Amino acid sequence: MKKIFVLLLSALMLFVFAGTALASRDTESVSLDVNSLKRNAYGVNCTVKMNSTKELKTVKLERSAVNYLKSSGNDLTIVTRYMEVVIPYDALNTAAWQAADKDYNKASIEIKLDTEASADAGKYFGDAFYSTKKLYGCRDSAFELTARIYSTSGGYVDLTEFAAPVKVSKSYKWVSNPHLALVEASQWYWFDRAQYQPGVSKVFWTAVGGTYADGKLSGEITKTGLYQGVSNKQRGDGGSSAVDNTVPFTDIAGTWAESYIEQWRGRGYLPDAGTLFYPNQAITRGEFAAYLCNTMDLPAASTTLSFKDLSSDYVYYDALMRAAANGVVKGEPDGCVYPNRSISRQEMAVMMTRAMDSTGISYDTADALAAYADAASVSAWAKDGVSACINSKLMTGRAADRFAPTATTSKAEAVVILARLQALKK
Repeated sequence: MKKIFVLLLSALMLFVFAGTALASRDTESVSLDVNSLKRNAYGVNCTVKMNSTKELKTVKLERSAVNYLKSSGNDLTIVTRYMEVVIPYDALNTAAWQAADKDYNKASIEIKLDTEASADAGKYFGDAFYSTKKLYGCRDSAFELTARIYSTSGGYVDLTEFAAPVKVSKSYKWVSNPHLALVEASQWYWFDRAQYQPGVSKVFWTAVGGTYADGKLSGEITKTGLYQGVSNKQRGDGGSSAVDNTVPFTDIAGTWAESYIEQWRGRGYLPDAGTLFYPNQAITRGEFAAYLCNTMDLPAASTTLSFKDLSSDYVYYDALMRAAANGVVKGEPDGCVYPNRSISRQEMAVMMTRAMDSTGISYDTADALAAYADAASVSAWAKDGVSACINSKLMTGRAADRFAPTATTSKAEAVVILARLQALKK
């Protein structure tokens, strides 16, 4: 069976077609007609560079393209930087499609692929598994695939199930901690979003199979929606958590924060096992709590606090208990601490000001946000913390006029910021 390839890249996007090139555009979506698909199907190719600053996430098949897929029997293959999705035409030939238009040969279809759904999936997956000591959700393994059928009258139907299996595979470039074996993901889990209820979400994740090999998790799915890659190792059997601080990291040479990372490694502040640090990886709440506790030498926890999504065999459990005991971490209103969720800049600022409180470091909470165009986007609960960190010269804006309170921070950036914080400690 021939395959129609649509390549979606974020900064430099390539579409493989033939004949007339598509015009360059700054867009998150593209519409394909029969000519685009037929030329590619016959194997006559040309490359078009899409000069886009946005992640292209939506593919809309015009009616002519839909008809061509039906008559030719070709697959539609969508390829992003880290993911490939192969959709047979038969998978789209469903009762839902026919219901969208009596003459469904005239219908069009919009396919959306969110390859950056880890934060969303992590929230629901944590509810299901972290507190019950079961499986690991693999960082950056999540994705969400949806399909919407449009009728000629302007109505639409959201596809909930494919009529034939859709092949999916996703690559992982790095993991949080090598000794946890998070990359050994063995299968996909599907989340039943429609049935989700906070506190009882463990019944709404269903294993759907998959195989992990050569850095990719691959499998077949039959439902649209949110998926999470899951490790085949149960919590607690990931290996020793001991860290040899004399072993240098092999992936930091030449990076802007190399000297800071080397110092923090040598002092035992970084609990990362193995020889890889992944300096450009977004730091999680659990990781930052561990780095912060070690950097500021916060006292050990004298009492044990309980969070719904945290078990005693979590790699940074002791650090989170230390942080909680010292008032640095307080958890969310739902009783969870979300240790594997990437920490936002405003969350990081609040945790650092609490650490300053705990260690007797003075700071000024005078409003320092007036210079930033996105000051209004800083949450009310974080304004004092963000101002304190700006006034203390711990943090600056991401751009000349923006603080970016909800943006993530790389592990390298976190180390440098914590070095500034430690310098304030007398």
